[in-house]
Amino acid sequence: FQVNLILVDYNSTDGDYESILKKSKLNYTYLNPVKTEQQQMKFSKVRALNYGIKSVKDSNSIIFVLDLHLILPSNMFDRIRKLTIQGRTAYSPVLLKEACGEHQEYTNLTDSTEWLDLGTGMISLYKSDWEEIGGFNEELFKDKWGGEDWEVMDRMVQKGIYIIHQRMSRFYHIHHKRKGMWQKRRK
Repeated sequence: FQVNLILVDYNSTDGDYESILKKSKLNYTYLNPVKTEQQQMKFSKVRALNYGIKSVKDSNSIIFVLDLHLILPSNMFDRIRKLTIQGRTAYSPVLLKEACGEHQEYTNLTDSTEWLDLGTGMISLYKSDWEEIGGFNEELFKDKWGGEDWEVMDRMVQKGIYIIHQRMSRFYHIHHKRKGMWQKRRK
């Protein structure tokens, strides 16, 4: 199987991700809806996710939406491929949220590192199934964070899709502060 990275960038100013991807050996698609639509757009997480999902043309592709600041285990894509079944299942691995400073040595985790059992933001589903459920709800979550994953999963269950939600070892969220995180940094 082949893995393709789709990066949806809203004119970010904290790095030149397109240049970084060009230097990598990854199969990727770099999308910037702000440049494409020739207008300033306020960032919307659900719009960005839907934009990336819509860019996939093959209805038999598995799409795995994920967040930033993650360490993925080496067997991640194999697990996604095995547990995501077209028309039947979605896979939502549970990750470990690391305490501040823990990502340096993630084999020596402390009590402040915890499983995010209620987190469902990382999820894989076939493109045809994303189309069937209508993607993420842009009207309800256009410019707010939180709840979009639960709402889309409710619609998956209504369509008869079983969600496999299990802990996955060595799948980590790296601690970061939110305050000032998205402010302009490049000079």
